[in-house]
Amino acid sequence: KLYYNDCVNLKKIHATFYCIKNLKMLKFVRCENSKDISMELKHLSSLRELSFRHYVKMKIKGDPFNPLTSLTYLNLNGCIKVEIIYNGFKTLGSL
Repeated sequence: KLYYNDCVNLKKIHATFYCIKNLKMLKFVRCENSKDISMELKHLSSLRELSFRHYVKMKIKGDPFNPLTSLTYLNLNGCIKVEIIYNGFKTLGSL
């Protein structure tokens, strides 16, 4: 499990998660001032739960969820503005 809770001063996250391939749960909650979150999720094939809660802005580019074959829960609750560039949800048949 990896949680980012109440990180109101967190501005950027650039992560590949290469070293934590067996991660099951990744949550970002109330990281309201984040401007740039660039994550490569391709190494997280074991991820079951992904949560982005209470974001003011979020941009989903490409098809970042394609490698998440174990994902069963995606939470975007409380996100005010979600912009999807490309069809980023087409491979989430298990949700």
